[in-house]
Amino acid sequence: MNLKRSDLDALTDIKCYLEEHYPLFITIKNLSHRAGVNSIKLQNGFKQLFERPVYSYLTDIRMRKAAELLSSTEMSIKEISAVTGYRSSSKFIPMFKKYYGLTPLEYRRSLSN
Repeated sequence: MNLKRSDLDALTDIKCYLEEHYPLFITIKNLSHRAGVNSIKLQNGFKQLFERPVYSYLTDIRMRKAAELLSSTEMSIKEISAVTGYRSSSKFIPMFKKYYGLTPLEYRRSLSN
């Protein structure tokens, strides 16, 4: 896919937006509107430029932040799930386990050992 300079700028803006607004409910439609490109160009261009799909990049940000909070705060799992963009801990916990191979509680306990 050939990306124009304006597309590159828009996709870079989306990357920055994700890094700053990861706790929000984010959809491809909203990101497309923000970038001024259609959803196909957003998804394909983002993957081409940053070597990963939009939602994969967003999950990376959320999981890194969750791991940071688990290791540096006493926040509950429910609180961490909320501040990292998950509507419920029942969605957050399986994603964290898939990403790190441990549940959030197991991860926190492993840091104590």
